[in-house]
Amino acid sequence: MTRALLACIAAAWILPMGSALAQQCCPADVSVTTTCSATGFFMCEDGKPSTCTCGSGTGMPPTLGELAMPAASSFGPLLQGATSMAASLKVRNIGALAVTVTSITSDAPFEFVIVGHDCAKLSGGGACTVDVVFKPPFVGKRNTFIRVVSSGVGSPQTFLVLGVGVSAAAAVTPPPSTAPTIEVVEYFHDAWDHYFVTGTPSESAKLDAGAFSGWKRTGLTFKAYPNGYPGSQSMCRFFSTAFGERSSHFYTALASECADVKVNPKWAFEGDVFGVVLPDAAGACPAGFVALFRLYNQGQGGAPNHRYTTDAQVRALMIAFGWIAEGLGPLGIAGCVPV
Repeated sequence: MTRALLACIAAAWILPMGSALAQQCCPADVSVTTTCSATGFFMCEDGKPSTCTCGSGTGMPPTLGELAMPAASSFGPLLQGATSMAASLKVRNIGALAVTVTSITSDAPFEFVIVGHDCAKLSGGGACTVDVVFKPPFVGKRNTFIRVVSSGVGSPQTFLVLGVGVSAAAAVTPPPSTAPTIEVVEYFHDAWDHYFVTGTPSESAKLDAGAFSGWKRTGLTFKAYPNGYPGSQSMCRFFSTAFGERSSHFYTALASECADVKVNPKWAFEGDVFGVVLPDAAGACPAGFVALFRLYNQGQGGAPNHRYTTDAQVRALMIAFGWIAEGLGPLGIAGCVPV
């Protein structure tokens, strides 16, 4: 009788419900242990799975532990010297065997900072979270790799993180309190769960008259400056072209972001529409101004949508509904508007 057969007999397992003894297969020079893996395979003495499932006598071993990295993650624009909110990025074990993570590092540790993770050991099918913040020391597009070293297949592995450093507008004198303002009105489409704002009276009149079906005022408004007013930064307005009737609008006061979206074939530039003031390097608005928060629905319902509001309670409610803060400073703002 061969050594392999002796090993299999020695490790034979009596299955529940009166099943027959199962032959568990390992290489000839190692024995079979009595512990099944998560997918029903016996483990060989050398730590590798058997070629037979528990009780079946047939089958191939499960895949080894292998980590799947998150997709490239963008922090968007952030003022130079400011710190973003942490992005929680998921690392998953797509194999059957456990994977031990020995290190997670940033290739640009002073710019994309790992503030924590829970990735010590991942069982088969398990996941962990890596928390990263963006602290741009320079103006312009920034990116780096987060590097994960583990016992899994293909280690070391990396994933990309990106951001844009934006210069502060602290040197620009904002408009005085006597400057003229316009009213920007918010609308909501209940069937689509979409929001829209406009500072154009003729557009509001059409929406109020039902020219565009489904849109109703929310009752919320905020002030802004007429487009091009001295001391203000114009908001670029875009309309998405790739989502049919659920296409929506996007606004940005950042020249770099406006330039990027202009070359995106999914968005059509509609012009500069009204003025806001950019915050200082710490993301704070000057006296007499309030933050205009920007929130993104993360494509919920199959189409992107952004909401712009000065109400902190509305911001918190939208985040509770799965939207994310997006924009300048640690809170994610589109700019500052007069009180």
